[in-house]
Amino acid sequence: MLGEVATPEGFQVHQVGEDFVLGVWRSEFDVEHVQMYTLNRTQSPGMSTPP
Repeated sequence: MLGEVATPEGFQVHQVGEDFVLGVWRSEFDVEHVQMYTLNRTQSPGMSTPP
């Protein structure tokens, strides 16, 4: 496993890139919104960096 990503409730992931997560968030009124989030890579204690 390379890591974990927490997403907002109602967000459905469609694509994960090297530095982004792309998906659709559905509002309380059932309206779909395309959203993209930037991934910030941080190293957790005890994890080593892949070669």
